[in-house]
Amino acid sequence: LSNLTFTFQSTPSTSDFVGNTAQAMLVTTDIEDLLGNPKNFAYNATLVAEVLLEINPRNMLLYLQIKKPNISLPLTEPFYDIKFQNQPIPTELLEAWASAKPSSQMAFPSANQYIPTNFTVLPLQPNGTSPVELLSGSEVPLWYGRSAQFSQPKAYFECALDTAEVPRNATSYAMADLFSLAVSDALEETTALASLAGLNYAFSTTSTGFTMSVSGFSDTLQELLATVLETVTGGTSGG
Repeated sequence: LSNLTFTFQSTPSTSDFVGNTAQAMLVTTDIEDLLGNPKNFAYNATLVAEVLLEINPRNMLLYLQIKKPNISLPLTEPFYDIKFQNQPIPTELLEAWASAKPSSQMAFPSANQYIPTNFTVLPLQPNGTSPVELLSGSEVPLWYGRSAQFSQPKAYFECALDTAEVPRNATSYAMADLFSLAVSDALEETTALASLAGLNYAFSTTSTGFTMSVSGFSDTLQELLATVLETVTGGTSGG
């Protein structure tokens, strides 16, 4: 029964295996116990170092699966009748792996430019809860409203980009929708960095054009807005 349980056990994901092994490494005094339950909760730096030293190409098991191999395989798996063979990894390949130089692409990313550092909350002005028109008589009306419910160093910016070209016909709307998808694809890396810093953006197609919004900590929100505008306008936002 033990053999059958081991043979037909569900294969854990790589992340689960690494996580469970890492937990066991913190507590076990015997390397064989890494496969079992932890005995205590004392950090064992020596064992961690020993295990890390064992993680090298010479202790690696490399699996290659081929649906229809064009060679004859000498061994047969007893449970599923699958042909296979075992052979050591070539010495020259092991030596190449052992002497490999670190790749320049394997490095820590640069600092996240959207991480806020200023969390100052501006004081609420008299009658500051009513929206105020900042650009009066302009072709691009701009309104500002202050929330009095919660004092947070955050802002929300939304604008409508109306154009007669989008609702002209079905083709124009479809092209506008594709443009929105292209903008989202171009901003994928920016979105990930901004999200980690508590910022968000949205750009979508409407029946009259497009809507664009950014929200989050006001300290770096303007930088995200500038990046989104530059992407939307093809680098012609002019700051």
